[in-house]
Amino acid sequence: MIRSAALVASLVAGCAVAGGAADGWPIESGGDADSYLATSAIGRDSTSTIPDESGSTAVRPRLIFQCAAGEGQRLAARIDWKRFISSFNTDVNFRVDDRQRLWLKFGVDASNRITMTKSPADAALLVDYLAGSQLVKVGITPYAEAEVSVSFDLSGFDAALSALQSHCGND
Repeated sequence: MIRSAALVASLVAGCAVAGGAADGWPIESGGDADSYLATSAIGRDSTSTIPDESGSTAVRPRLIFQCAAGEGQRLAARIDWKRFISSFNTDVNFRVDDRQRLWLKFGVDASNRITMTKSPADAALLVDYLAGSQLVKVGITPYAEAEVSVSFDLSGFDAALSALQSHCGND
């Protein structure tokens, strides 16, 4: 699947925007340096901040969902924490409304700052969990530190995700 830190960096920086913002979730298009596939993504910055690894700067993580051309149903979910998280797989917890937390084991990219789903099945599980919600609180425990958590506004997410999947096309 898609695992390039360069792609995430380009999407975070805001490469080509392929459509209008669906309530703050514009479709951004780019290329994956590892697979050479054309990819598209939607993303949103957190509504809250966390300290960077030195504790000197507040950073705003970004939640990203992406797919490759022709693979609209094979999603990948990523969180660019914009700070050191870990050098190995780590648990990420999600909580919407008053529902029980969803725990997923995420991989970590080479920068040790970006966590990602390890399979399309995990991404699908997360999408199902987030469906119809307005706000999600996401928690992670950076290596040798206390848990940090941020919130993401999900308004417009369902419509934006549908548009992303249409944009990528069907498997």
